[in-house]
This record gives sequence, C-alpha cells and structure tokens, in this order.
Amino acid sequence: MGGHIQKTGGRWRIDYRDGQGRRHRATFDTKKEADNSLTDIKSRIGKGEYVASKLLPKFRELAEDWFRSKGDRRPGTVGNWRAQIDLHLNPKLGDLRLDRIDVALVEKLRDELRAKLSAKSVNAVLTTAAAIFKLAVRRKLATGNPAADAERAFMGGTELKDEATREQRGDGVQPLRPEEVLDPNEIRKVLEKAEPGY
Repeated sequence: MGGHIQKTGGRWRIDYRDGQGRRHRATFDTKKEADNSLTDIKSRIGKGEYVASKLLPKFRELAEDWFRSKGDRRPGTVGNWRAQIDLHLNPKLGDLRLDRIDVALVEKLRDELRAKLSAKSVNAVLTTAAAIFKLAVRRKLATGNPAADAERAFMGGTELKDEATREQRGDGVQPLRPEEVLDPNEIRKVLEKAEPGY
C-alpha cells in the first residue's frame, strides 16, 4: 500500500489505498497530523485491521446484527436484550459510527443510566454493549471494546434497617424480622436432630 501527503489549499491531504485497493483521502490542518494519520493507517492496513471510517456501520446496525444472532436464546433473555438496546443503548449510541464510541462516552452513558436504574441494571446494559462490540472486534470493525473497558457501576453493600429503606431501594429485598432468625438454642436443636452427613 502506498500513500502520499500533499498540501492543498492551506491544508494537508493524505491519499492512500486500503487493503482492497479502494482509494481514500483525508485532510488535516498540519503536516504532522497528516503524517501521523498516514503512518497509523499503513500500520493497520498491514495488520489487516483497517476499515475506512466511512465504511464503518453505526452502532444500531451492528446491534441489530448481534441481536438477530440471538434468536435461539430464552424469550425472557431476548426480551431483556431488546429492551436494553431500544431503551438505553440506541438512544445514546445508535447513530454513532463505531469509531466515534470510546470508553469516556460509554462511562458517560453509565453515569446517565445510574440516575434512573439500579447498579445491577446499568451493568447489565454495559454487558450487552460489550457483547455487541465483541462482534465488531471479531469482524475487524473495531480494534478494541470500549464497553468492556469501561468501569462498571459501583454495587456497594447496604444495610437494611426497616421497611422504608426497602421501599426506597425498590429492589424487593426485605429485612428479616427477629422472629425469623433462629437463636443459638434453636440452632443446637436442629443440629442434634440432623441425620449424619447432613
């Protein structure tokens, strides 16, 4: 693969052919930017990792390809993935080309989702995004997986004190009442009656 840089109208243009022989051009403000870009492109073409930006799909297109391949999964799981894609991923990432999505953008999405979803739900959405990007990496449409690299939402332990706390969290976990917990004498009686090997 060849390639050259030339100055045109006050800007620097790179002109090169990709691994399939298609011609591409891009312009830059400085010669150094153009040179760095051309060097990077040549390296990626040599490794078979290069796809011209204009040929990269948008996130929603790849998400649909990924989703179509999951039709043999349990209906509940498929329904969850559909909801995660439609309600959380596509509204923020759907119209972006894959090369426009980085870790910072995924972590911004995580923070926005954290304002309305539990940490567990946010992390499930990020796991789905990571699976979609894994398909992009396999197809050589991306060299990395920003959704897998993004830090997950913190799921810290909390102490449940009363019914009001459970309702505030809205997670369905109920605190134990003292009468529901065996005292030491009751535990001893259970152990005495247990069959050997229990």
